[in-house]
Amino acid sequence: MFLCSFCESIPAQTLRHDVDNNGTGWLTLYQHEFREAGFLSLESSIQADCYFCKQFWDSLSNDHMRVLQSPAFTAIVVCIYWNPKEKRYTTLHFVLGPEFDDCEADIVDTFIVVPGHDLTKAEDFPDNTADTVRCDGIVNRWIKSCATEHGEKCHSAQLTSWLPARLIDIGDCLSNGPLRLILAEHLQADQISYVALSYFLEGNETLTLTTSNLNTLMDEIPSGDLNRVFADAIDVTRSLGLRYLWIGPLCVLHEPLEQHREELRQVSMVYEHCTLHIAASGAQSVLDGLFTDRTLSSVCSYPWDLSTENQLTAIHAVREGIWNSELRDSCLAQHGGFFENHYLASRTIYFGKDQVYWHCGGLRACETFPSGVPDRLLQEVDTYQPRVLEDRIRAHVPSPCNGKGEAIRPTYDAWAKAVESYSQCVLPDSQNRLDCLSGLAAHFGNLQNQYAAGLWRNNFLEGLLWYVDGPFNKGLPPSHRPLEYRGPSWSWASIDGAVKHIPSSELVAKCAQVLRIQTFPDHRDAAASLRGAFIWLKGLLIKISKPKYFCLQAPQICGCFYPDDRDDIMDPYYFCMPLQKLKSAKGVFLYGLVLRQMRHHWGWIYQRVGIFRCGQGDSLQLLGQKKYGPSSYVPPANATEENYGVPFQTVITII
Repeated sequence: MFLCSFCESIPAQTLRHDVDNNGTGWLTLYQHEFREAGFLSLESSIQADCYFCKQFWDSLSNDHMRVLQSPAFTAIVVCIYWNPKEKRYTTLHFVLGPEFDDCEADIVDTFIVVPGHDLTKAEDFPDNTADTVRCDGIVNRWIKSCATEHGEKCHSAQLTSWLPARLIDIGDCLSNGPLRLILAEHLQADQISYVALSYFLEGNETLTLTTSNLNTLMDEIPSGDLNRVFADAIDVTRSLGLRYLWIGPLCVLHEPLEQHREELRQVSMVYEHCTLHIAASGAQSVLDGLFTDRTLSSVCSYPWDLSTENQLTAIHAVREGIWNSELRDSCLAQHGGFFENHYLASRTIYFGKDQVYWHCGGLRACETFPSGVPDRLLQEVDTYQPRVLEDRIRAHVPSPCNGKGEAIRPTYDAWAKAVESYSQCVLPDSQNRLDCLSGLAAHFGNLQNQYAAGLWRNNFLEGLLWYVDGPFNKGLPPSHRPLEYRGPSWSWASIDGAVKHIPSSELVAKCAQVLRIQTFPDHRDAAASLRGAFIWLKGLLIKISKPKYFCLQAPQICGCFYPDDRDDIMDPYYFCMPLQKLKSAKGVFLYGLVLRQMRHHWGWIYQRVGIFRCGQGDSLQLLGQKKYGPSSYVPPANATEENYGVPFQTVITII
């Protein structure tokens, strides 16, 4: 690995900056200029195969290239940041101007500077990740360390008292015997450990388990009929000295339909009880496998000498997304059916497109950082990473209530974060959002609390205050409420789209009362899909005209209306029911539901269409309308709730 002449000059510049300017803030190092005939400094740096400039250049999208070649573009600025608290340089950044704002692709524009760690040297990286497992021994060291040193941090033992209905027997690690399917009833559960595979591949499976081939596969599974991911997973299992492997299509019976559904409901337990979870994060099609050849610069750090305390100190620079870019942005990580596997498995090995990663309760590591990824890099991990949330969940689940019997709030905050992350995942059309989270809900069942359509009864009013996140996050698709029934309108599960929750720590006063919560499960698992559900709420009901402005917080607008589905707001009027007050540094606000009224054979019922936020001085009757004159609204003396939206106390049914 090399540096261009510009990057080679950085140590001298940082030392001068540290001495002359007391090392504060960002230091501009140089600019990569542009000229009509082509790239000037940037072109020469790329040709020199510079560790920093080449990775930045290779990550640019076609949109970035078009901007680079336009007359509006002049230069790319390269800066480095001095952290006054740590008293060292921490970040190298390629700064793109506003002309690149419409380019949405993620790029390698930031490198994190870390002090001396136990890093793998460039010459010690195997050319292919297959050799990482077969020859290097690093995965076995991670497994041994987890089993012997982490104790309660990794909750499940090496051996389990529960087994899936079927496993693949790959034979003794020293033999090369045939693969075969074996029934759990023929095994002694407390003496068996097994590996479970997660994957998401575009394309049809080559082999699945049916009643017609069950006996055949119990005699022998034809290795030639397996796709590359399945074959590589068998190779990994055998290399690690383990004998049994679970792969969904080969171990879950696909017919008859009722038995198939019943076995799918057990899948969460498969990952909860497995000894090791293999995640095929880098594979995207049936033609891909677990193993890959990699680019050395994408996994190696660059040894550097930068100023620290007015001296040149040996450190390392590594691209910012080395830990979370593959794990968060892979097709597998964005798949909703895979989401709770992250939570439930005690230890996971991820096969990414560039390297192998390890995650358990006591260690996050990768080939670059085999002894543990530095905290500086983990701070960049978004809460989308399920195992980050898992630590919060497990910290509170064992003690669900305080001495007064009140639910501990952080536990429900952890659930809300999990839902927010899960709602960004993609689900197959055949899967219900509640089904894919039922295993995690069962873990929260230890709270001695009742689960209801994705919410918890002891935290119900707070749980109702979710809102659609799409309008606030660039790149997220718009939300919509599908025609087929997914759940009651008051549940986040009824919406296809990313959701957020109002911070429960800032909610200070309740304005409504939950009288009844009734759910009708579609099958025996109460945490899975529903046939129907309703709630009874007692509170103030206020009739309003159809809001004109959505998701807009502005001084000239009364309150703010957050619709669940913008295309569904067509009625001439709606109803608001305040639920809770929120107190923050910005003031006191009122939050509640916006509802549609519908006629039913037993009377009026309501359906949620969104939530509202109303500040002091705003008129709820004019929600989402422009302010004309005084912001406070005073109805005439002869006003009634039917024509002027006068608040009145009532009990309503919301479906």
